[in-house]
Amino acid sequence: MQPLSEPTTTASPARRVAPGGLEMRRRMPSEGEPREATWMTWLGTPGDVGPLDVACEAVAAAAARHGRVRLLAEPGQTSNAHDLGARVEVSGASLGGCMVQAGPSFVIGERGVQTVDWTRPDQGSARRPRKSRRTETAFDVPGDRSALNLGLLDTDGWGTALLTPDTLERNPGWTRADVEQELADTLGLTRTLWLTRTLSSHGSGHGYAPAVFAAPGVVLVHDQQNIGHPDNETVIETVALLTRSRDAVGRPLRVVRVPAPLRLRESDRWLHWTYLGHGLVDGAVIVPLLDDPNDELAITALREVYPDREVIGVDARPLFREGHSVSCLLRAQPQPR
Repeated sequence: MQPLSEPTTTASPARRVAPGGLEMRRRMPSEGEPREATWMTWLGTPGDVGPLDVACEAVAAAAARHGRVRLLAEPGQTSNAHDLGARVEVSGASLGGCMVQAGPSFVIGERGVQTVDWTRPDQGSARRPRKSRRTETAFDVPGDRSALNLGLLDTDGWGTALLTPDTLERNPGWTRADVEQELADTLGLTRTLWLTRTLSSHGSGHGYAPAVFAAPGVVLVHDQQNIGHPDNETVIETVALLTRSRDAVGRPLRVVRVPAPLRLRESDRWLHWTYLGHGLVDGAVIVPLLDDPNDELAITALREVYPDREVIGVDARPLFREGHSVSCLLRAQPQPR
């Protein structure tokens, strides 16, 4: 078993007062906070209406029931999406991947709502940290370009980050301290909890996070209890880390286990599908349905965690078979303060 990662506090102070005395100059909101719009990337091949296209349509329709949706898509990618309604608009070209791989992060900062665009593999790898620079953005708000190639990250909205080790793997020459300082400067994050690994994946996608924030102080953990599955050890490490950690304002974390699917393999491959790949929009949680006996248990668990949100299930198997999830498609543009 790998050694557990110690949570660290970034030295760089922020300047806006938050609950518990935390001051923040800029802040990365959580996906659960009120939003101006939901940005969505449409995966799949333009003009080829297949299972992935149908899954994207289902996610877009669910999100549009609860607010404005701005699609990033190529001509022909939404050709069968006739009933999405006036709340859905195509607002730009496809990112060429999911939001995790190719999208920016939104922050509320000195200039109101801003984006941080991350360096991606096709843009070259930084061997050492470089100063971030201001850039134009495709998301209709001012943006900064970071030299960091960011992996999986989730935040509670008040300065605490869950970060997986793929960020270090993507950035040769960077140390944890370098990454933490960059996240403090760009996103206002002051407390970094380094998870030891991701849930594995395959195909063109990426690994999935074994834990995500449901609310400040509340963390959901993918609960793979089958001791023969490779994710079982990841769960043990993750729970051990989080139960002895505190967030950026000093709160101990409450860990809520969300059951893993009972189905373990497909085509002689381990499945790493997770209900933590749900997506949040104003007033709703979009839950991936996996044609699994634990679908209903996961819906019940998430309904208890999000009691004020409508639970909308969508068949997400086409997304997971390509290494993605519902949350990979969506990103909240926060309301201006």
